[in-house]
Amino acid sequence: MVPLVLREAVLLEREWRILVTSRRLDAAARLTGSVAGCLIHQAMNDSKAQQLLRTKLGDKYEEGATADLLRALEHLPLAITQAAAYILLRIIR
Repeated sequence: MVPLVLREAVLLEREWRILVTSRRLDAAARLTGSVAGCLIHQAMNDSKAQQLLRTKLGDKYEEGATADLLRALEHLPLAITQAAAYILLRIIR
């Protein structure tokens, strides 16, 4: 069950845009009120996932270190983008 406070916050103002990510369509539909309000993104193939990670990491990209990472991220574009941002943040420190 979605907490009432969270559901009210999402539905409070229709002019707002809130991104909710979930691997479960039923959970996203309960939160947004219907499946129609959900965008479904499929996993990328390995080649596209590597290309995305390479683009995000630039010269910090290491070919041999990506296969396990991409598999762990299930080739999902949002997960790859977030992981790349985290990696770059850690390298800068």
